Amino acid sequence: MSGWDEGAIFYSDHTQFPPEGQERHGSQSRHAALVKFKEFIRSFTNDKREFVYR
Repeated sequence: MSGWDEGAIFYSDHTQFPPEGQERHGSQSRHAALVKFKEFIRSFTNDKREFVYR
């Protein structure tokens, strides 16, 4: 089963917005934090461009 974890990373942005009427706590919204986290996960590799979190 060599190579079972190779390939692209897929994600969806649906339901990532805070519910209507919810107040923000802190300096950024939940959505902005999730966008930053997804970008971190997509770009987190070692020197060989391997995804080290798998």
